Amino acid sequence: MSESIQHSVTTALAANRHCAIAPKLLATNRLAFVERGSMSHGGERELITLVSEDSGYWYGHVLRLPPGRSTNGCDWVAILVSAGKRIDGATAEEVIQCAREVLVRRCDYEPCYAQDPEDTFSLEPTFEEACAALARIIGRFDPAKRTETMLDEFGFDNAPPPGGHLDLRCMDVYGLSCEALREEEERRTHR
Repeated sequence: MSESIQHSVTTALAANRHCAIAPKLLATNRLAFVERGSMSHGGERELITLVSEDSGYWYGHVLRLPPGRSTNGCDWVAILVSAGKRIDGATAEEVIQCAREVLVRRCDYEPCYAQDPEDTFSLEPTFEEACAALARIIGRFDPAKRTETMLDEFGFDNAPPPGGHLDLRCMDVYGLSCEALREEEERRTHR
């Protein structure tokens, strides 16, 4: 392509305010942190990171669970989650709100496979220890081990990876209520 064509197209994009694209935090920095998170119990700290865009959107998330939700008495969770939609925003607060919309309100996430219980999920006593656990989860991340990548006996792409089990603990964190679907159903029935 000629330089003049490229220049004319990029100039037109820059000149039209309807074509503006705000810089996105996770796409550039890969990590968003807030002191007061909307999904973290009690508005505690929250961190989300873009782990990979290989075979879907993979995020690491650290947040505080409500008391009594964990089996080991630890309230901070580090979790790997596969989302069906890109999570991002111009600020850390927008990233966290986008994550809440995608993961909690729309339930647009999928459980992933783990070969070891701490491949995808870890309960820790402090935020700092949960962040360290997330770093270990990211260090072990391999999308081929986290998704259904093998053909079953019928030729469908839904056999678990070798040694893997489907880790459903993300449902304990994000729920299955799909608030947005429930609200839509209520709107339809009250017309």
